[in-house]
Amino acid sequence: MRRQPATVLIADDDPDSRAILRELLLFQGRAVLEAVDGLECVMMAVLRAPDLIVLDLLMPGMDGWQAAAVLKADPGTSDIPILALTADVAPAHRDRALLAGCDFVASKPIEPRQLAHEIDALYIRTRARIHAGAA
Repeated sequence: MRRQPATVLIADDDPDSRAILRELLLFQGRAVLEAVDGLECVMMAVLRAPDLIVLDLLMPGMDGWQAAAVLKADPGTSDIPILALTADVAPAHRDRALLAGCDFVASKPIEPRQLAHEIDALYIRTRARIHAGAA
């Protein structure tokens, strides 16, 4: 079993945020896919099946909450771990993200080592839960 996700989908409407995340993830040796909104995130997840999604919540059109709910309702994407990364981690937003299907919520900005740790930990927990459910 892989110990870390190889391909991460970044969904964020802010090009600077995507660029920073892309560089951090590439530096960590991961492949990166990018989406500019929730709808593109859902379509990319269905087509490319990333190992993990880093999802901004506050996006125009289909926001991160809606995208997470759609992804978790689809049997083809429901097992993909979702890390919500947002500048607004008000308790109501955090709770709403978890109810929508996000597996973890972290705040922007995030320190690179913490991001790597949270991604790996979330991926390992999710894979273990899926493996235990299949046994």
